[in-house]
Amino acid sequence: MDTGLEHLKSQTIEISAADRNRGKRAHILGYYVEPDHPALTGLCQPTVEPRHEASRSMVERLVREGYQITWEQVKKYAHTLCRRCRRD
Repeated sequence: MDTGLEHLKSQTIEISAADRNRGKRAHILGYYVEPDHPALTGLCQPTVEPRHEASRSMVERLVREGYQITWEQVKKYAHTLCRRCRRD
């Protein structure tokens, strides 16, 4: 049964924000966003890049420890809404 939710998932984003001076956190939800919009990409890029590098480093460490895993396998299951932020 097609509920249309898959289409919605590709157009949503959740952004977590923190005001450290006030000790407050907020979660901003966006629906029907344009994933390739330059403003959204600019917002995601500084966070996504370091996370990708950390993830790649974790996979490399697992390989060194003898686990049979590849970066390609990890990317297959990774999900990100900021499509332009994806890196190979």
